[in-house]
Amino acid sequence: MASGDSFSRPSVARPQESRDSQAALHLSARMRTSTRLKFGCVQALQEPVSPNSGLPNYFSREAGYDFQVLVRPVSSEEVRFALFAMGPYKAPGPDGFPAIFFQAYRAVVEPSLVEFVRSVIDRGMSVSNVNDTLLVLISKVELPESIHQFRLISLCNVSYKLITKVIANRLQGYMAELVSPNQVSFVPRQHIQDNIVIAQVLVHSMHRMRRRKKFMAIKVDLEKAYDRLNWNFVVNTLVAARVPEKLQLIIKDCISSVGMNVLWNGSLTEEFNSGRGIRQGCPLSPYLFVLCVEHLSHLIREAVEAKVWQPMHVGRDGPWISHLMFTDDILLFAKALENQITTVCTMTSFAQCRRRSSFKMSSTLGHYLGVPIVHGRLCRKHFEQIVSRVQDRINGWTARTLSMVGRVTLAKSVIQVVPSLTMQVMRLPANVCEQLHRHCHDCSRSSLEVRNGQRVMFWEDRWVAGCRPLLQHIRRAPDEAILNRKVAEFAHLSGSWNWELI
Repeated sequence: MASGDSFSRPSVARPQESRDSQAALHLSARMRTSTRLKFGCVQALQEPVSPNSGLPNYFSREAGYDFQVLVRPVSSEEVRFALFAMGPYKAPGPDGFPAIFFQAYRAVVEPSLVEFVRSVIDRGMSVSNVNDTLLVLISKVELPESIHQFRLISLCNVSYKLITKVIANRLQGYMAELVSPNQVSFVPRQHIQDNIVIAQVLVHSMHRMRRRKKFMAIKVDLEKAYDRLNWNFVVNTLVAARVPEKLQLIIKDCISSVGMNVLWNGSLTEEFNSGRGIRQGCPLSPYLFVLCVEHLSHLIREAVEAKVWQPMHVGRDGPWISHLMFTDDILLFAKALENQITTVCTMTSFAQCRRRSSFKMSSTLGHYLGVPIVHGRLCRKHFEQIVSRVQDRINGWTARTLSMVGRVTLAKSVIQVVPSLTMQVMRLPANVCEQLHRHCHDCSRSSLEVRNGQRVMFWEDRWVAGCRPLLQHIRRAPDEAILNRKVAEFAHLSGSWNWELI
């Protein structure tokens, strides 16, 4: 008993002083962790990263476009379009004015906004006066312990975002000519579903190939990709893409003249200047990042043309595919040979990344861009993540505080949003659809209570107060016949449980 777990140990009432001292120790530990994370965030953004100067200029191959139109005089229509393209109720920057303020009082503030944007883009004035940013840390996990477990979101002033929004709108029309077809993010007329379907087809083909023709797929997710970009590398990329020098100076001023404050537990840290990275929240950042990542695509293309990299060929007349990109999510395809592994490691500095990361070999790719990569018959286990996300959203503590109308609205929004991307590229099994509809129906009926147990799944629904589904508390899943039974089937009429089934 003394060496057992917390359930087998006898219950002993501790003195009040012991409980108070233990609570004080926990509070002190949380305060130390909070302080370490706060200063770690500032230090992580101030440390510069040396750029890789050995990359050749492959943008010079692309011809047929002229970037001089990017520095044409700014019109009032451009500023108005950029202003109303912003979310009206998104979090404001340090000045406290959201976009709805400027949209509602456009007749009063529009002349000043247009003149300000023209002074920066047309006359080259610095944006340092409005380039202040609040950094908000959004946790990726339930209990974060390091800065890498946070997503850094920048809250910029609307006046600054107007400038970058105008530049981004102009740059968007040229992304299709600058970026290779392997990259589909922030490129007009290309969609995320394209890469998902192509990846699904390639993985399916890999498992149907004969033994002597084997290929490998490597999934790469760049950690803190935005925060690690070197400013000189960004400028060198713009030079390689033949962006006008005037626009280069404006973009460099936008990314380097920023003053940051971390919004930590309702209070601000001291202002500091970043030494690297671009901000998530700046309208220009996605386009700059895609252009910088395009260097990797150029290197892979050169290796394929030199026959050093052997890509995957699907179909007799199909294209050769070496990689797929969506922002910082990268899929690499090559022949399963030792020399190809060496080529991939050399091209992507993969050997160094493997020593510094938890790289694992696997026979499946798991999920790609939020969608399971399946190479066999579709079954319910492939979509457990979707069902779990719907269940967590519906059974969260906020659902308990909603009225009947609020619960119905929540159920409709969850069932329409969460599985929508997956349903665009593959058909969900009937039992998965039934399970999703059952969760939403239970939410609209406020079935957090068991009632008679006729509609509540014993193993898969969250019906025990304060507990997850019982299936997550056992080591071995029950048989399929028992797994789909309701709560009422496990109860006797006398009120006791049928322990033989359990």
